[in-house]
Amino acid sequence: MLAPLDLTGYACVSDADCVGDVVLHCDTAVGKCTQGSTSASGGAGGAGGCSPGFATEAFEKLWATPNAIAWTWAPLGEPDAFNRYELVLESESDGERTYSATENPELGKYKLSDTGGPDIVAFTITGDLKPATSYVGRLRAYDAGDCAHTSAPVTVMTPEDRGTVVQIFDGSSDSCPPTCPDCTFTADCSTAPEPAQGCIRFERSCDSAASTCWEHLKCTPTDGVLPTTFNAVAFDQAYLQIDLRVATSVSSDWSQIWLRAGSPACEYAFQKITFPTDRRYTLQIPLQQLIAIGCSPSVPLTYDALVAGPVTQLDVGANWLGAPAIGEIFELAIKK
Repeated sequence: MLAPLDLTGYACVSDADCVGDVVLHCDTAVGKCTQGSTSASGGAGGAGGCSPGFATEAFEKLWATPNAIAWTWAPLGEPDAFNRYELVLESESDGERTYSATENPELGKYKLSDTGGPDIVAFTITGDLKPATSYVGRLRAYDAGDCAHTSAPVTVMTPEDRGTVVQIFDGSSDSCPPTCPDCTFTADCSTAPEPAQGCIRFERSCDSAASTCWEHLKCTPTDGVLPTTFNAVAFDQAYLQIDLRVATSVSSDWSQIWLRAGSPACEYAFQKITFPTDRRYTLQIPLQQLIAIGCSPSVPLTYDALVAGPVTQLDVGANWLGAPAIGEIFELAIKK
């Protein structure tokens, strides 16, 4: 377990330099971190001890997988007062890492666009983490004057990686043939210095002036039958893993991942994911976070529903704005 981070007496120019496990503020008169109750931190546009016009509450873990943590919070403030979020993650092995709108586009927005509803941002996923590792997360909310409110720290332990349940697509052409327009299997989608690896590739020229360019990147597994060793206990620990690359000129605010399974078959989706403009990354979504769409009732995926029939389709849907828009799937698997 990490020892409490106490920055009392450290040199500072703003409260942002004094963010630790002990509540401090920057005494700009002496340039040192001092104990106090302020939750604000001055940025480039504000002095130390500023009063933020935008804040958050109820910052907490939503779920965790071996390589990712999902976070949620409640925003406090008017849209005009919002500037951006940053999520600061710290571990004993990796030190400190800051997730911004570059990695997670939603962190730069008060609400998602082109979603058909008032989808105020109150959720993000921090990825590329290590299994069985303790992380301390803090959320910073910056107002229009660049004055930041910092949440209380939240400690989360990522679970162990217990292995693969079923490999749906592994880069080979016959494991999950693509079933979508503008989709093809490509034998080598790697870029140096990556080793050669096949992918399901989507490419489409979308009008950059358009507001939507929706397309599903999907495939049908040749063998979506779950092994007999997969039981209800394993289901509680299981997650869908997708290794993909997205290359567009505009981030997708409304993206979704779903699988079709069960008997009768039903689609179960995780929605409102944002894809950055140019990045390869791995998504891990717990199976219990997939919600039924297009069938009734709209409930989370259960063990009984999943094993009632094989997995018959996997789908990545997004608003692929830009010219051209490229999506590549390198791996689809259910793991635990």
